[in-house]
Amino acid sequence: MEELFTENQQLRAHLQDLLEQAHNNQVIMERHHLLNLQLIAANGLVELLDSIFQILKDSSSLDLITLLVLDVDYEMRRVMVNLNIDPAAYPGLLLVHKPNLLESELFKLQKPELGKFSGERHGIMFPANLPTPASVAIVPL
Repeated sequence: MEELFTENQQLRAHLQDLLEQAHNNQVIMERHHLLNLQLIAANGLVELLDSIFQILKDSSSLDLITLLVLDVDYEMRRVMVNLNIDPAAYPGLLLVHKPNLLESELFKLQKPELGKFSGERHGIMFPANLPTPASVAIVPL
């Protein structure tokens, strides 16, 4: 009889852990859903950049976000100038105009990469004017 009681207690504890995990997952899902809605509802480049660099950072508890954009023909730069957007306001926005940088294995990723920061591998995404992260999550778009 004591074995059944012990097993019952273990099952209750396990069920409680599962319920807690489900609740945490629900909170994360709601937070990301709100972020997605804000990204979709952005009324312009400034709102989109603010959503990426501030709301995503805060909602995901990230220390740093960089967004590397291939801007070979300087179109993004022109749009920012035309809209009076100061690139210095977004130090994590990296506008790259050299397509040879895309030769790196890093830019051929087909799925997200998570791991410890390597200056050799990830340095292009975290220039000297930004803090060096301990770990990185790279999400190819």
